[in-house]
Amino acid sequence: MYHIYHTEGIILASVPTGESDRFFHILTPDLGLIPVVARGSRALASKLRYHLVEYGHVGLDLVRGKDVWTLTGVLPMEDTCPDVRTYRVMADASAFLRRLIHGSVALPDMYTDVRTLRTLASKVSEKNIDALLLVFRVRTLATLGYGASDELLTPLIVSPLNEEVVQMTAAHAPFIREAIRIALADSHL
Repeated sequence: MYHIYHTEGIILASVPTGESDRFFHILTPDLGLIPVVARGSRALASKLRYHLVEYGHVGLDLVRGKDVWTLTGVLPMEDTCPDVRTYRVMADASAFLRRLIHGSVALPDMYTDVRTLRTLASKVSEKNIDALLLVFRVRTLATLGYGASDELLTPLIVSPLNEEVVQMTAAHAPFIREAIRIALADSHL
């Protein structure tokens, strides 16, 4: 008998496979970034297909396989169809996370940041979207241990991700962008 794991997650990417399957990268608070296959989820009769939207926040029922997890159930936890701005921000954040995270390691702080990023993307003004992504990148690098140690970056890392931090970042964007570039180059990423 298989053990069914119940958790929540944010779908970061999906790829169609086979005739009616779909492969996902899902970030969860307790399992980390995990590979998940949803068998038959592209079939017209599938009950899973309507809730498996990229960048959606969902409740998951999973069974652990040898190499990948298998999705057995899904429940939407928030609006599963993000607006265009949220979609753009989450696409950028997803690519960045999938570039840096390899293997399943529980990262509850990062999961909280991704949920907050998803919420803030529709609230922040269009001119501050770049600053929002910069704050997210600095926090991600710090969580994974790649971060640059600078006095200007410390408030971005220790304070909660919110609109005030994003506005503060906008004023120092060129410096922060360079600090991120250096941290990635030093880590050979």
